[in-house]
Amino acid sequence: MSLLNPLFRLAVEAMTDASGRQDTAVMDQFVTAHGLTACPPEDDRFMWAHHLVSPGERLLLQYRYYDTSQAFSIGPDKNIYLLKLELSGQVVARETVDFLDKSIY
Repeated sequence: MSLLNPLFRLAVEAMTDASGRQDTAVMDQFVTAHGLTACPPEDDRFMWAHHLVSPGERLLLQYRYYDTSQAFSIGPDKNIYLLKLELSGQVVARETVDFLDKSIY
């Protein structure tokens, strides 16, 4: 039984909320509220990562974004979150969410 599984479910809910609101601040608040600490991203494509480690398990949240603007068309940033739950070094659950920032245009 995973001690971090309930937190994984809460993180998925927060990611869904962030997507619905088109606001990365939701995930920033989640990271702070649940005591995740900064760590290096596992994948070069990601810009930052936070994790929570408990004996034999780990919750890892990675983030990246990119600009969707084109030459003559300004566009919002695309945000991408990757969440993993690892038990004994094996990924047992994984969720990804991506969404555009709120448009100011």
